[in-house]
Amino acid sequence: MKLYYILLFIFISVKSFAQNIYSAIHLNDKYEINYQKPIKKIKLKSTFYNSKDTERQSETITLNNFYRVVSSERFNENDELIFKYENEFRNDSLIVKTTTTRKIPLLGYEYTYSEFEYDSKNFLTKKTKFNNQNKVLETVTYENNDNGNPILLKINNGEFGYEKAIYDYVNNSYTSLVYNSKDELISTDQNIWLNYNKKFKEQKINEFGDTIEDNYFLFKYKYDKFGNWTKQIRYKKIGKNKILNAEFSKKIIYN
Repeated sequence: MKLYYILLFIFISVKSFAQNIYSAIHLNDKYEINYQKPIKKIKLKSTFYNSKDTERQSETITLNNFYRVVSSERFNENDELIFKYENEFRNDSLIVKTTTTRKIPLLGYEYTYSEFEYDSKNFLTKKTKFNNQNKVLETVTYENNDNGNPILLKINNGEFGYEKAIYDYVNNSYTSLVYNSKDELISTDQNIWLNYNKKFKEQKINEFGDTIEDNYFLFKYKYDKFGNWTKQIRYKKIGKNKILNAEFSKKIIYN
């Protein structure tokens, strides 16, 4: 399973898909779930326990037959829509367009869409983001290695800088290097996990392939008959103690 604490270096911002090398690598990933039986829809409820308050959210996710996300709607604890995206695909597996709706406090809803371009090998080469009046807001370009992984990412032709990646496939990781527009290195993030199908050596895995313990958290689950968890309780490890950190419930609607 994907670890909730995984380090994500955010390049400039994450206002849209594939705006940094990490999100570009995982743009066309399958939704993480047991693929034993086709799934139509997932309704997820999340509760996060912070030191001062409790935050609740819900999300409705629709999948296609290739387990890619067709749409996702996220709501706050008052059932108010706070974020929505819808994907259009080529061959049901490559995203070619994403339309987003985002609520901005005090301003209302922002509507944007992004179009994605690929080369003859289906390697992602460009993303163009538009507002609801079809005006270009930004362009993101990618240079890839022979494995199809981005080694260089530029937003608006490097107007604010660029990001490079150095891959270590033996150790299933890569290093992100971020430069400003003057070619000065401003940040380095090492050992970012590349392939989620390979586990961290620190993880303890149960018979369903889910993490039950790592360096940061303990997990408890309940499962349905198809091997998908329907409830997850997450505890944060602090010394020899554990503190309730989050709870997730999942209702899965199968085809």
